[in-house]
Amino acid sequence: MRALLATTLFASACSVLQPHADPTRYFVLTAADPPTPATPIAAPIALDQVKLPEYLARDEMVTRKASNQIDIQDYNRWGEPLKDGLVRTLRHDLEGQLGAERVVTPPFEPHSAPSLLVDLEVRHFEFVAGEGARLDVHWTIRDKSGATIAQHDTKKTVPASDQDVGNEVAALSKAVAGLATEISDAIRGTPLRAQR
Repeated sequence: MRALLATTLFASACSVLQPHADPTRYFVLTAADPPTPATPIAAPIALDQVKLPEYLARDEMVTRKASNQIDIQDYNRWGEPLKDGLVRTLRHDLEGQLGAERVVTPPFEPHSAPSLLVDLEVRHFEFVAGEGARLDVHWTIRDKSGATIAQHDTKKTVPASDQDVGNEVAALSKAVAGLATEISDAIRGTPLRAQR
């Protein structure tokens, strides 16, 4: 009996000590394919101040289940800080629409700051169960003196083809591309777009 118990305990210990596959999956936002090239703007612009809610400042992906309830996904994580991924993706999307190398990010010297600076205050940027990828952001375009040139609220919901997390991330990326289009249109409408 003791021998059987010892064998059982040894087998249990071995199964606990055996390596297990890590179920964690990592995701990144991706920029959209550039549209038909338009005339590049002359002056570079800057993506300057970007603010995200604290509940999104984490490695784990967040899904909103209700207006006041979120779900933290332990095994679905961002491959980079979400703020960095958002800025990187939006920058590439804007460059595709405004011209390559026309969009910069800090740090830059105050005396050499671009003519136009874009600030983002992100209110929502997560997948909402039963709805899709939600992006709600207030953005401002200002000149280097700090004067506001334009400001706008962008609210987008992009459905995913199914509940697969990869498709949810793709929908979030499409929402960023839509934001880039709105910002690009506003920049092309300002007289400062041609200054160097």
